Amino acid sequence: MVRVLGVEGENIREVEVGKISRVWVKHYDAGVRAQITYPTIPAYKMLDETAQRIPHNPCAFFYGNYVTFKQSKEASEKVCGFLQSIGFEKGDKALVSLPNTPHYAQIAYGIMKAGGTVVQCNPLYTTREIKFLVENSESEIVFCIDLIYPNVQPILEEGLLKKVVLCSLQDFIPGASAPDLPEKREELIKYEDVMKFERSEKFPEINPREDVAMLQYTGGTTGSPKGVMLTHYNLVVNAYQCKEWDPKASANDVGIGLLPVFHVYMV
Repeated sequence: MVRVLGVEGENIREVEVGKISRVWVKHYDAGVRAQITYPTIPAYKMLDETAQRIPHNPCAFFYGNYVTFKQSKEASEKVCGFLQSIGFEKGDKALVSLPNTPHYAQIAYGIMKAGGTVVQCNPLYTTREIKFLVENSESEIVFCIDLIYPNVQPILEEGLLKKVVLCSLQDFIPGASAPDLPEKREELIKYEDVMKFERSEKFPEINPREDVAMLQYTGGTTGSPKGVMLTHYNLVVNAYQCKEWDPKASANDVGIGLLPVFHVYMV
């Protein structure tokens, strides 16, 4: 038997990590460390610390407009304030169904600041698929792009949702205004109106290694989608690993968001 890792033939459940020969490390690019230390912090701290360090740097470019890290941080605190005003508590879930727009980071971190769990949802899902995620995750709040409201409306009609926040592309297009609500009902609110809420800085205590920050659903290829529980620590570790992979990266770099925000690859 060719022994590459040094533990071939052994029960992987019983192998000590230190015994594994990390042969892949020699193929890392220059400057990429083989081991790094990860901070044990809530995932939203990554936004807050960046906003403190480079507040006026662009966080996102969108249709000729840009949103700074400071603006994104403050918007996330307004989302948090809105959620707390409707009784959203630690451990509650909120489903987010958006394409790649600046809303996403503001909403996701706002949910986490309120102590909640972000439930990822593909905006191309049908009513049946969205309903499954709503029921399976026990979400009562939905943030979605206004274009898919016809797919969310039947779920609202069934009484499964407490609030639906409609996000518009026009929210971040200079000179444009969000369209009117498709119907007048207490459960519906526009994102631009969420931005009128007071910022909240009273966040529940988070245990980064235990508290679930996100439910990332599988594709359901072999059955119904399964909600993968990602803790705050999972998201922080993943972000730090991505950052480490490019030792030459700087705050002046610009990345193109090709991968969908609702997909595990983007997370």
